[in-house]
Amino acid sequence: MTTHDFEEVPDVNEAPLRESPLSKVTNTALEYGRRVKLDANDKAGYAGANDYDFFGITVARADLGDAVAIYLRSHPALVPVYVTGAVTRGDWLYAAASGGFQTTPNGPGLAQARQTRSTAGIVSAQVMGYNPDQAMEALRENKVTFYDDFLTGCVEPGGKFAETADKGDWLLTVVDGGTDSGEVCKVADDGPGGLLEITTNDASADSCELQLNGEAFKLAVGKQLNFRTRLAIKDVSETDMFVGLAIADTTVMAGVTDRVGFQVDNDGNLDCLIEQDGTEYNVDSGVDIADCAAIGSFADYDVELAFFWDGVDTIQFSINGVVVKEFTDNGTTILIPDDEAMTPTICVKAASAAAQTVWVDEIQVEMQR
Repeated sequence: MTTHDFEEVPDVNEAPLRESPLSKVTNTALEYGRRVKLDANDKAGYAGANDYDFFGITVARADLGDAVAIYLRSHPALVPVYVTGAVTRGDWLYAAASGGFQTTPNGPGLAQARQTRSTAGIVSAQVMGYNPDQAMEALRENKVTFYDDFLTGCVEPGGKFAETADKGDWLLTVVDGGTDSGEVCKVADDGPGGLLEITTNDASADSCELQLNGEAFKLAVGKQLNFRTRLAIKDVSETDMFVGLAIADTTVMAGVTDRVGFQVDNDGNLDCLIEQDGTEYNVDSGVDIADCAAIGSFADYDVELAFFWDGVDTIQFSINGVVVKEFTDNGTTILIPDDEAMTPTICVKAASAAAQTVWVDEIQVEMQR
């Protein structure tokens, strides 16, 4: 008898149901704990190594033509799954051949192991739904998380924002062509829910660039990451803006070499942008942002910007909860900055001789440890 180093999960033809299963007729013999997809005749068969959008996971073994109960993937749950090799509790699991799971990165992460096992076989795992936010939520206890709702803060040494390096949470770099010191970086007094107000000086190319001190986040292989923010721009036709992650640099808008996020180039177009070692790939999202004339109109004109790194080679951009672009590293023109640690970054730049304002409601980054 072989002893495994995990809490035993019954390897039987039936398993306790955490979600109501759906029965489907099989188009081949199926094993227990395997990912399945449906064919054109609505019959269940094994999902392959490249079938990331699988239908569910088998509850029992079944012969060809039999009905098999299936855990629906649309309801994330803790279920028994088949892994193709050794696994450690907390490992992220990916698609493998014949409906299995493996620890070798392959496409998006599909489940997280809740047990340790030294050989191939059944383990308990948290299986994720289709939404990346659901996947990250299930990993909450194993994530690095940064969140700022901008409820408090001031610009001075020791405050939240400081123009002196390492004297505040955020480093504020100001370009003031007129030397009139008219910039604003503060938590707005009349911003319900907490609003960061950033206003440049009034010469063309004046800017305010904010970076969280330290570089705590990296688009590492095997480590998924979510970035999210909500903001509004006062005059989109006269404002340049970047928000996302970037390496530490005091000239992000002009000369940074590694970053990922959203950019506006004084036209209202929200562009999705990635850059590695100076090679930039920038595509219009197809979504525009409108002028928010005053802080009191923030709730009517703000946009939610987010991107999701799958831990392999792809970044998915979304605006107001809708996926708008997806970039996969191709090694030439599309280079995801996965070799540098980066930090939350907000940059506002005047495109003409007038002060420009951006309001930021919140910023959040979550990364697997």
